[in-house]
Amino acid sequence: MADKGENLVSEYFSHLGLDARKISEEEVKTPDFEVYNKDGKLLFYAEEKTIDESDFLNDAKSGEVICVPDSSFNTLQKKFRTSVQQFRSVNEHHLIPNVLVFVNQSTDVNFNDLIIALTGKGIDTDGEFVAIRPVGRVKADHQFVDLCLWFDKDELTNGAYVSCHTRHTEFLENINFVEID
Repeated sequence: MADKGENLVSEYFSHLGLDARKISEEEVKTPDFEVYNKDGKLLFYAEEKTIDESDFLNDAKSGEVICVPDSSFNTLQKKFRTSVQQFRSVNEHHLIPNVLVFVNQSTDVNFNDLIIALTGKGIDTDGEFVAIRPVGRVKADHQFVDLCLWFDKDELTNGAYVSCHTRHTEFLENINFVEID
């Protein structure tokens, strides 16, 4: 499933006129891609994380009835924190932007769940942010991810700047990923 997600991300960046070059797998975990412009300048690192139904089964066997608390927030936070470790391995001083791309193949989560997992806040019926849950250790990792892109199935549907007003925000805004609501 991850290969499908990586192919989708690579094709998406190519559609934007960018060259997403796969980073070879090593003993040290690295992001999936170095992304270059048409002149061969490294623009940012990108990591793809696929989310599918198996992420929420907690090793249950087929046909087994399970009863577990909602693990979506923990799953999303774990994928985020793993990505931060991968970005740090190649971009320790965060000299260029890091872009995390979620490819959601599950009906169990959506972009709002990601926002809650990263901020602990959700939007109520009046459009106000309200505290829902603590975010824990993931908050310290916000500074290493500049932008999260969210694909539902095969389409980019949302994006969010994780740490607004960083030295990389304006640069990424100029790439024009697309109109993101």
